Amino acid sequence: MNIFRRFAAAILLAAPVAMSSGATAQSAADRDACTSSGNKAPAEAALAACTRLVEALARGEISSPDGAAALVTRGNLYAVRGEVDRALADYDRAIALDPGRAVAFFNRAGALAASGEVDRALADYDRAIALDPTDADAHVGRGRLAVARQDYDQAQADFDRAVALDRRNADAWVGRGDLDFVRRDYDGAVAAYGEALNFDPMSHGAFLGRGRALYRKRNFAAAIADYDAAIRLAPDDLQALAERGDTHEQMGQYDRAAEDYSILIGIAPDSPRAWNNRCWDRALSGHLEEALADCN
Repeated sequence: MNIFRRFAAAILLAAPVAMSSGATAQSAADRDACTSSGNKAPAEAALAACTRLVEALARGEISSPDGAAALVTRGNLYAVRGEVDRALADYDRAIALDPGRAVAFFNRAGALAASGEVDRALADYDRAIALDPTDADAHVGRGRLAVARQDYDQAQADFDRAVALDRRNADAWVGRGDLDFVRRDYDGAVAAYGEALNFDPMSHGAFLGRGRALYRKRNFAAAIADYDAAIRLAPDDLQALAERGDTHEQMGQYDRAAEDYSILIGIAPDSPRAWNNRCWDRALSGHLEEALADCN
């Protein structure tokens, strides 16, 4: 799940208070650029608009709920740029201004999870769900953390609830598939990933997960097809490239496996696994000189 995807969830709803006519016009334009659900502004322009709204908040020109919405959206923009500390600071300020804003807890949970602060992230997902029990995405986020903590019963409950709330939520089905996979229910995983793809045919996680499950079922040709799809969606996915190489090896397609590891080496030249596997694949396909170069 893209944990910072919901930029539109922080739309400004409250009317600004005590604005001058000039400030009203500027703030209205900035609201459109920063937080409107129809926002088509480039990221840099949106960030600048959000910052102007935060400055207007400091001057008392917009309300606390308006300021909280701007801070949440600016936090999202920082998060997708990888500036997680700045994102967290904005989410903290938004929550202090408007502690009933569920999306602020949801997005802060995602940032905390990305930073490895799992306990704090869980607490934020709990709060987001308490504020909005109908939020399927919050259940998915909490379910993913439960899988990571090997709390599989909690994960099952969250993914089931997410599907009950929104059957078309592809992320919930991917979560179910991931849970079935770690429980070694590969048939269940394949079925869950298939449901995810019914609702989101571009789900990288569903293709990658189903490829892994099919590999475990030794359905290598079908696994390759899913790995191909995952790599088309994310050409730099090192794990997908390595696993497709492993699958080609299992099929005796050593030249194609070596090609996968060559791509991987081009992206991550310091990967010992890639060099070692390409060495053996080249040797097994009869390219001994190239194999020796890799092994050395």
